[in-house]
This record gives sequence, structure tokens and C-alpha cells, in this order.
Amino acid sequence: MITIVGGGTFAYMHRGGHRAMLRAAAESGNEVIVGLTTDRYLREHKAYSGPNYEERKRG
Repeated sequence: MITIVGGGTFAYMHRGGHRAMLRAAAESGNEVIVGLTTDRYLREHKAYSGPNYEERKRG
């Protein structure tokens, strides 16, 4: 079994980057685990003003 793990903010799913990355991961492994950056991390480490965690989680 091959597990692919990836993560990010995923503020806005865009075809060029996010979707391509997830598609490649799905084609490369049996299981894909996606980590979603928390609001706390974004406040402390990034200049971010997009959707909050729950909104990003809903996709």
C-alpha cells in the first residue's frame, strides 16, 4: 500500500496547482491524506486574510 500525504492552506482550490497536486497524488498512491493548515498557524506564520479553517474544510 502506498500512502501519499500532502498539505496546505487550500484557500481557493485552483486547477493549476491544488487540483493537479491532488490528482497526481491520487494517481500515485492507494491512499491520499490531506492536511489543512490551521487558522492559528496562518495567523502566526503567514500574511493571510482568506477563508477560515471551517470554510476551507468545506471546500
